[in-house]
Amino acid sequence: MTTKHTQIDDLLERVFGQYEATAESRELREEIASNLSDAADDLIAAGSEPATAVTQAFADFGSIEDLLAELGVQRLAAAPRGNLAPTVPPAAPAAAGPATPVAPPTPAAPETAAMPGSPDATQTPGIPDVPDLPDLSGSPDIPAAPQAPDVDIAAIRQAAHVAAAKAVQAAKLAQAPELDAIRQAAKNQAKAAAAAGRASAAHARNQAKAAAHDAKHEATLAARHETAQPARTNTIRVSLADVTAIALNYADDPIIIRATEEAVLTITEEFGKNDPALDGHYDLQNGVWTLTHGKRPRHEFRMLINGQRLGFWSQITVAVPTSFTGALQVTSSADIEAAGLHGLPLRLTTANGDVTTTDLFVPTLAIASQNGDVAFTQVKTGGLTARSANGDLALHSVMAQSLRLTTADGDISASAVTVATAAALTTSAGDLTLQTLRAGSLDLQSGDGDVALQDAGVAGAITAASNAGELDLGPLTTAALTAKTADGDVALTAVTAPALTVQTDAGDIRASAVTGGSFTTADGDLTLDASTLREDLHAVTNAGDVTVRLAPTASFTFALATGDGHIHQPSGATNTRHKHHHKDGQVGAQPTATLTVQTADGDIAIHNA
Repeated sequence: MTTKHTQIDDLLERVFGQYEATAESRELREEIASNLSDAADDLIAAGSEPATAVTQAFADFGSIEDLLAELGVQRLAAAPRGNLAPTVPPAAPAAAGPATPVAPPTPAAPETAAMPGSPDATQTPGIPDVPDLPDLSGSPDIPAAPQAPDVDIAAIRQAAHVAAAKAVQAAKLAQAPELDAIRQAAKNQAKAAAAAGRASAAHARNQAKAAAHDAKHEATLAARHETAQPARTNTIRVSLADVTAIALNYADDPIIIRATEEAVLTITEEFGKNDPALDGHYDLQNGVWTLTHGKRPRHEFRMLINGQRLGFWSQITVAVPTSFTGALQVTSSADIEAAGLHGLPLRLTTANGDVTTTDLFVPTLAIASQNGDVAFTQVKTGGLTARSANGDLALHSVMAQSLRLTTADGDISASAVTVATAAALTTSAGDLTLQTLRAGSLDLQSGDGDVALQDAGVAGAITAASNAGELDLGPLTTAALTAKTADGDVALTAVTAPALTVQTDAGDIRASAVTGGSFTTADGDLTLDASTLREDLHAVTNAGDVTVRLAPTASFTFALATGDGHIHQPSGATNTRHKHHHKDGQVGAQPTATLTVQTADGDIAIHNA
């Protein structure tokens, strides 16, 4: 049975077999094969039979010979011209006249003589009979095992438990330093393995993103035509006197949007093919001026080989009057660039391209890209929303009334950003990196990446969360900070927050220059520097050490408890309880905060000297 790929290969061989085999022709053949496969899949999905779909896709593609000629690939001598369409040779008609004579039968080959001394293969040597088993019916009976005396199993189990507990306790007392070293080494190894796993995953993600970016960049270069002259240019000029909104709907056409001082909207369409059917057509209904692209190839083939662009290309340039204050909506499957626009609500949507915005001052700005990056530079707007399924989002020098950014598989970066009210940034599988940010409230969410926030001032609350990443926060000032990660370390630096909650399920927490807060980890150490203790400090870990450093002048009450470790209590303490694993008390005459530390399997050290 002929498969789709075999059929495509056969069709391409009929064309490429007529030309010299060069690096350029091989690369072109691979690209065309991929294009035909995608086109056939689309036709199959629409209901075509596979063989018919391949034939139709091949016919729709156009002249491969023209592409080879553009690359300068030489035709072999005496090769026929023109794409050879796939045909099925007709059956030969029956010839009239006497029947064709039948050739005499071929004589049978002589029998091969047997080798001398070889055994007769038709006779199989006999297999000896299995002897009968002896009769064991008269064997003497096996004596029964003696019955075991009654034993108190519960008493034995209890005695063994007590003995084991005493042995463990004796071993801990005798080998406490060794056990601590072993435990710390195991923790370090586990942390190193987790860090290596996160680094490996991040490296793989970055490699995949870099490969996708390179491929997209190559496709972008193939689509653009900076050095090529268009075969066709269509210019549309429209008065906007009765227009309240503009809607531009294009296919896989790169679009550049600029402002103009002229009073009319000007759209320039450039194509690499001279076909009037490519021109866009438009109408005006209820104040909305809508332009829709013209005919496009069924499957737009674009390729760049050695700096030479092959296939269909287009470029759309839109000049919007600065006096127009209606809404502008632009849709394409390629890149969109917008710069210098003022005063109009703007919505840009692309399926497979990047969106770049520069020097915008607009009431609202909404961006959507399926597989591309989105970048904002020097933008002022009321409400800013941007989402991408597989691209990065980047902001620099942005002011907005509200901000909402979402990407499924990309990073989000922001610098010099001011948001008057709420800012929400979410990525499912990427990192969040923010620097110099001011906002009314801030929500940072990463499903599988790190979160880094530096130089932030937020009047309301900050939430920073990751399922499998590290959190690096500060310096920052906020009314309340909640930082949570399921599998990673948390680092806080110079965080001023009257309400502070930090939690990780598997990682260490390090905090410097905090004034209090709640710190919890299921499996990790806590190292906290609260030189200015103004709020209560609560530190809990199930399997780790806790170290807290306070100012010598700090005055506080404390409650310290460890299930299996040592306690170094603060200097100058007055104890209300003083046991090996529990110490409560007070430091200073007028406590201003309470210090509570708990660890199930670790040491506690409070330093205030």
